[in-house]
Amino acid sequence: MMKITFSSLFILLALSAQAQVGVGTTTPNATLDVRSSNQTTPSNNDGLLIPKMDNFPATQPTAVQDGMMVFVTGNGTPAKGFYYWDQSIPDWVPVSNGGGNDHDFYEEGTTTSPDNINDDQYTLGNLAIGKNTADYPLDIYTQGDTGAIINMTSAADVNQIASSVNITSSDNFQKIGFSSTLNSPGNGNHYGFLSNVRNDGSGYHYGAYQYLYGAGTGRQYGTFNTLSGTGGGNQYGTYNSFLGSGNSFLRGVVNYFANTSNNEQYGIDTQILNDGNGTHRGMNILINGNGTGLHDGILTTISGSGMGLKRGVLSYIDNNGDGWHEGTVNHLRGTGDGLQTGTYNIIDNTGNNTHYGVRNLIQGSGDGLQYGSHTDVSNSGSGDHFGAYNVVSGTGTGLQYGSLNEITNSGNATHFGNYNWLSGAGSGDQYGDYSFLNNSGNGRHYGVYTYLNGDGSSDHHGTYNSLLGSGSGDQYGGVSSIGNSGNGTHYAYKGTTFGSGSGEHYGFYSDVIANGSGNNYGIRNYVHGPGTGNKYGTINYIPPTDGGTHYGIWSEATKAGSYAGYFLGNVAIGTALANTYTLPASRGTANQIMQTDGAGNVTWANGNSAVIHSINDLTDGKSDTAGSSVFLGQVAGNLDDGNDRRNTGVGYAALAGGVDGVDNTALGHSTLGSAGNASYNTAIGSFSMGSNLTGSDNTAVGYASLGVNQTGTGNVALGVGAVNQNVDGHSNVGIGYAPLFNATNGLGNVAIGFSSLYSLTSGSYNVAIGSNAYYNNLVSDDNVVIGGNAGYSNVTGERSVYLGASTGYNNINGDDNIFIGYNAGYNETGSNKLYIENSNANANNALIYGEFDNDLLRVNGDLEINSGNVNADTGTLFVDALNNRVGVNTTNPDFPFSVNGSANLNEGVGGAATALRVNGFEALWFNSTYFSWGFGGTSNFFADPVGIGAALPAYQLQLNTNSAAKPTSSAWTVASDARLKTNVHAFTDGLNLIDKINPVWFTYNGKAGMPHETGVGTIAQELQKVAPYMVNEWTYQSEDGKTKEDYLGVDYGALDFVLINAIKEQQKIIEQQKERITALERRLDNLERTNN
Repeated sequence: MMKITFSSLFILLALSAQAQVGVGTTTPNATLDVRSSNQTTPSNNDGLLIPKMDNFPATQPTAVQDGMMVFVTGNGTPAKGFYYWDQSIPDWVPVSNGGGNDHDFYEEGTTTSPDNINDDQYTLGNLAIGKNTADYPLDIYTQGDTGAIINMTSAADVNQIASSVNITSSDNFQKIGFSSTLNSPGNGNHYGFLSNVRNDGSGYHYGAYQYLYGAGTGRQYGTFNTLSGTGGGNQYGTYNSFLGSGNSFLRGVVNYFANTSNNEQYGIDTQILNDGNGTHRGMNILINGNGTGLHDGILTTISGSGMGLKRGVLSYIDNNGDGWHEGTVNHLRGTGDGLQTGTYNIIDNTGNNTHYGVRNLIQGSGDGLQYGSHTDVSNSGSGDHFGAYNVVSGTGTGLQYGSLNEITNSGNATHFGNYNWLSGAGSGDQYGDYSFLNNSGNGRHYGVYTYLNGDGSSDHHGTYNSLLGSGSGDQYGGVSSIGNSGNGTHYAYKGTTFGSGSGEHYGFYSDVIANGSGNNYGIRNYVHGPGTGNKYGTINYIPPTDGGTHYGIWSEATKAGSYAGYFLGNVAIGTALANTYTLPASRGTANQIMQTDGAGNVTWANGNSAVIHSINDLTDGKSDTAGSSVFLGQVAGNLDDGNDRRNTGVGYAALAGGVDGVDNTALGHSTLGSAGNASYNTAIGSFSMGSNLTGSDNTAVGYASLGVNQTGTGNVALGVGAVNQNVDGHSNVGIGYAPLFNATNGLGNVAIGFSSLYSLTSGSYNVAIGSNAYYNNLVSDDNVVIGGNAGYSNVTGERSVYLGASTGYNNINGDDNIFIGYNAGYNETGSNKLYIENSNANANNALIYGEFDNDLLRVNGDLEINSGNVNADTGTLFVDALNNRVGVNTTNPDFPFSVNGSANLNEGVGGAATALRVNGFEALWFNSTYFSWGFGGTSNFFADPVGIGAALPAYQLQLNTNSAAKPTSSAWTVASDARLKTNVHAFTDGLNLIDKINPVWFTYNGKAGMPHETGVGTIAQELQKVAPYMVNEWTYQSEDGKTKEDYLGVDYGALDFVLINAIKEQQKIIEQQKERITALERRLDNLERTNN
């Protein structure tokens, strides 16, 4: 001990004497220079030992130990190696291997450490930057302003991606390509994602571009923002700010739809589900600029040629609360003097359909008041106030309505087309309705136009005025003052009624309840003024082609001494201005009669000289000497040669051209008017058979029926314009308005109904019954069409049968079709098709569908054949009606579907994968290798043992080779809830059992279907002796069923718990040994102190 002290003292003295120390050398080259015994052939103890430790000290070093070095043995937590203390971290830092291979990284595709700065490298562990723990494949920690920067450049034209995330996992868990979490509580701006895009080039620039593709049926969001903060600041789902000074279009949000989906599409879909009492706005737009350009809160442009309904703005209010519901509210609060318009609609569309500046549809069934338009003008200014002000300008020639109200409600409550209530007390003029027409166009002008089209049974009033006041001034139910100096017609009042109801219609109805002593006038017209135009007190005109009896004036005054008509002045009667007779103004003498002079004058004449004794006495009558041919009317039978032909012509120019034929009857203006050799024709109605030459045996009843027929025979035309254009067609029948109108030379066609076979020109043997049946057909033959609008669009189709309204409506050129039922085959465009259906259902939904050219019949519904069993081909297909079962090749099915024999699914279908589906999901899948039941559903279920590579598995799941794998862990999840267990007691096997287990290498010998593979395990028979609960018995059966043998198997699951007990036992031994070592070390320390 004295020697050690002396040596130490000597070293201290040497250190104090000089600045360098040499060990193994007398000429040190450093503060401490340690030399080996022989540099060329050193001994095994040449070297320097620094302090060793198993773990770092519990108390960390300080700054004065910065750079202190130790050697870690590897027996503790830290890895073995040299470490130095770095106070700047502060932490222990491992010393690298001084430029040797870094085995934490390998060159790409190898297990070789990188040795070049350009090597591509990889590591299988996590990598941390800025921290000493790596929790993720790349884990970066920094307190600087930037976590990571990627700088890229390229001199060539290449696509560049700074960062790319590719996730190909097929599981159903959430996948996030980019996740940003900001937990900073600071007040600075926080950006989950910030993109700075320099806009210098002419290409598109995107701050953020999302591309979603694939055929998944789940919802897809280009951008989805969830704001769940509870702070009081404003929250914006999307906020766009434009700070540039360019003149290009600026759009806050642009949504572009280019798909072909037929589903609903929303450019912006806003759903506010908040129950708070604050104001909720689906869209809030603030335009605060001072520029003079047009400012639009919302601009909606709908283009394209689609035929669907288009709405610039559509608002649905489904709220059931009792508060006010307002579809659109415009609140103009500015103080500027410019024109202010609550709602302004501009329609520039040049289409011919109806245009509505504003259209309101009220469909609710509530009992409250309903206003199509409600305007409340409460302004107290002195300017003019208009409840409604409509300006109709432009040069269009169509009808123009200042205000048009249409009420189609069928309820029994009172309906008001326009209801004005003036309750003010002001002394100014008050107008319930005031119309000021200043238009200088030549079209019709209506101060008030009322159109009643309802079919209700109550009274209909075009205008209803009720004057109940007690004032002494004149009272007018209606006053019209027209000061217009234009050349158009002026109407103080004009009424039009054209409703189809069965009630009486009045153009003007005046109900005068004569309680006073003054004169009472139902109608009094006072026409005066210096104008040179004709003046009419009353004009009544009824078109001669209109139905019903016509009365120009009907007067009924049956009281004795009264007058149904009283005229002071001349009275003229006739059918036209140039064809009237003026009655004498005086009474004449006794027994005189009135006689005309043919020039419109009527005078009194003696009776004998003016009496007509025969048809020939009439100026417009004619009959031959035998009396067989009779003609009545101007120029009727004008060229008749007087022979005995038994023809009858009544009406202007009837049979005027002279007819060589016999037994013709012509009643009406210009009927059978042309010359010709025609016989046995009957023509009734103006211009019917007006051009006939030689056509015979025809019957035409109705205006212009068979109007241009020349040589056609055996035709029947009943109705206005029926078979009008026929020239030489034969044996055609047309009944109704304009049936077979354009047929010129058809044969054997029958058309009954409004415009049926209207367009046919030369087809034959067609039958069309119903309004507009086969309307557009031109040249077809042999069709039978029955039903309104049946075959409406067909042009050239032949040999087809249409039975039912609108059947085959859109079929244009199809042949040999049969459509039966309302709307059957409505959209079918092909040929050789069969539809039996009462709707426009397609081939996959019609009750019965067929294809004649393919001998195909499809029933899209339940097919019942009598009420008993169905037996096809002696059991090939059998339906058990009693038990609701179907059998194939059996007449005794014992399941809902039974097959006696092999069933081949997807036979002849090349590449077919799905053999059977259940509820739309694949239930049986086959790809020439294996079967899987339940594929495509929410789960797979196998009721019997499943073998993979094993034809007859002995376990519920058996693999024939060691080729199973699963991610993360090789362990199986075992149900272990205490609520599922009973009879729980301790398991004690541990080290005592481990010593008895003998692991061995082995190779399977191929028996029992085992593969010839080598592995590590135990011998079941040996293990059974020490741990029988790990060994079970299983039965192997060969595929042919001839071999069956029992074998032993091992369940190694219990071995985990044996190892747990063994470790616990070892740990207990270790603790005991540590205590013993501690005691021994304490005793050793005591002994050393005693010796010292």
